[in-house]
Amino acid sequence: MTPIVWPHFAYLAISIPLTIWVARTLHRNGRVFLVDCFHGNT
Repeated sequence: MTPIVWPHFAYLAISIPLTIWVARTLHRNGRVFLVDCFHGNT
């Protein structure tokens, strides 16, 4: 493998779990966030 491949693997190893964590957090707390943003007008 060329040296440029390793940074891509590192990027994927960090970005995929981070994306999953953010998605789960937003899914869990999304309603609370939206109600707060719209001042209860849903």
